[in-house]
Amino acid sequence: MSVDGELIDRLKPVQNLSRLLVFKLGGTAKLPEMPALAKLPLDPPASRASADVIAAGAKHYARYCAVCHAPAAVGSSVLPDLRRSATLAEKSAWLAVVNDGLLKDNGMASFAGSLTPEQMDAIRQYVIFRANQDKDAGVK
Repeated sequence: MSVDGELIDRLKPVQNLSRLLVFKLGGTAKLPEMPALAKLPLDPPASRASADVIAAGAKHYARYCAVCHAPAAVGSSVLPDLRRSATLAEKSAWLAVVNDGLLKDNGMASFAGSLTPEQMDAIRQYVIFRANQDKDAGVK
């Protein structure tokens, strides 16, 4: 793990709780407690990619993904932790997000102009590898 990824994983996650706050001069009301954030399970598919594919995926992840999703695929606290993504299990689901822009309205841009589908799948294989490393190390 990278140091910053490890620290992020230990922090209380930052929640994006969208709400409208209205203030009143002299008001004394208190905000309600933040609701508990459910953490998705760390249950990745088995890692079956070659070391070369995983290394290529790590390189592409570092260049294109780490800036938002944090180094070592640990998660950035606000943006999704890719190790826990349901799209890991299906290449077509992963490509629908990364290549086709399925989640563009949620802020996840398509990388079709920057990466080939093979490179995108190498990133998926790297994230699967990292998820399995962390699961084997006892990360919940």
